[in-house]
Amino acid sequence: LYSAEEVERLREVMRFKHLLGISLDQLKELLAAEEARSAVRAQLRRGDVDGRRRRDLLEEALRHIDRQLTLVEGRAAELEKLQSDLCDTRARVQRKLAELDA
Repeated sequence: LYSAEEVERLREVMRFKHLLGISLDQLKELLAAEEARSAVRAQLRRGDVDGRRRRDLLEEALRHIDRQLTLVEGRAAELEKLQSDLCDTRARVQRKLAELDA
């Protein structure tokens, strides 16, 4: 059997894969950044982290988030381009239909 944490992890993996429609390598990169962020969060939760170390950890978390955002933004741009292309094609087809009806 899987632990609740493992089940949640698998759900998150499937969510990323479904939402982003990304390659296995991209998924690995996204998940590696997520795991690194999780490790940073665990360290930040400890009560004995001094101010300088806390800053270092937060800056590390920010770098991991930036890696994830780069991947997501790239995928969003690809989807935006596809949407634009489809809208343009739709408009051309509608114009051709209107010409036939004229």
